[in-house]
Amino acid sequence: MNYKYFLLIIGIILISNSLLATTIDETTLNILDKGDIVVEKGSSFCKDFTFNLKSDEFSETYFQLMLKNYIPISKGVIINIKVNDKNITEIIDKEIKEKNIIKLGKFDSIDNKLEICIENNFLPRLIIDSDSLIGTYYNSKITDEDFYQDAPSTAYVNTLIPITIHVRNSGYADTFIELKNASNLFIYNSNLENVSGETSFEGLLKAQSEIKIDYFVKTDSNNTFATPIANLKYTDVFNQEITKKIKQKIITISEKENALENHIDIQKIIVPKEEQTGHLIIINNSEKEVTDVYIKPYFNGEIIVSQEKINLIRPKDVVEIPFIIKTYKEGEHTLNFTINYLEGENVKNIGTQTISINSENPDSSENTAITILLIITVFLFIWIVKI
Repeated sequence: MNYKYFLLIIGIILISNSLLATTIDETTLNILDKGDIVVEKGSSFCKDFTFNLKSDEFSETYFQLMLKNYIPISKGVIINIKVNDKNITEIIDKEIKEKNIIKLGKFDSIDNKLEICIENNFLPRLIIDSDSLIGTYYNSKITDEDFYQDAPSTAYVNTLIPITIHVRNSGYADTFIELKNASNLFIYNSNLENVSGETSFEGLLKAQSEIKIDYFVKTDSNNTFATPIANLKYTDVFNQEITKKIKQKIITISEKENALENHIDIQKIIVPKEEQTGHLIIINNSEKEVTDVYIKPYFNGEIIVSQEKINLIRPKDVVEIPFIIKTYKEGEHTLNFTINYLEGENVKNIGTQTISINSENPDSSENTAITILLIITVFLFIWIVKI
């Protein structure tokens, strides 16, 4: 094998390992000051340790405090942790575990002082293992601000309601996550129907990255409901399992004021003086018939609508109305429709969304692309010559 390729492969392996590493620097209490910390029953004891650890702007310092003779503690034990005379945490009784992960934070100074104080009124002897670790690490992190959902505050009966769940790992270590949402029981009890989309996820969430889960529900109930409960579970670099519950949103459901829903299907880029066919799609979402439907188009070019009046649209019917547009000059053109109709004896009207149609010659687009390509080529040539 060519030695250059060999060196390249070795380099890639080394870089990959450095990217995957989560530990910056690490030491033990035993290295800082030899021996376990032993506290007899009915006594208190404090001990200081001075530590210097490598760190960077993305890492944080953690203390992994381990007990040698651990048994569950019901009462009578307090462990207090300070760094540089600042209180970090106090672990009391049932909170105390065999291995306690304590986040100390970020420290710019050298010769930082870790102080451990123990009050033991329960165990015959409380022993803090001298192999307890203090180190700087990259860790995964998902805060309440990182785990949230987007949903409309209002929606209509029997229409699709979009819900998007966001999960962001704002930490600097990858993590495996499990997201469970919109259980069948919740959907049933809330009188909802899960129409489409994913409602759960299991997989790797890389550091500083985000996933989005989109799904749609609908309901035939004219009421108010809370969005489905989403539960998140992930593990940090110390194998601690962390669970979170998403903040629910309230959606108010009401009858649609307009029975008709509409969409425009048309090519957004057209050629001047060439006819382009589109479709106006009208849907009756209500449970009632609508009559005397009049369609009024607006287009700052030429437009021919195949049908400008519909006598009757029955409930749930979909009507497609073809139309033809033509432009005579390049530039942006505007297209929309106004629809007037009768619902019972009530006169109603709705407007479609306004569509921007760009009228341009293919030659002008090709010339622009060629010009951009030439500019890029010149810059590349200059860069290569300088090298």
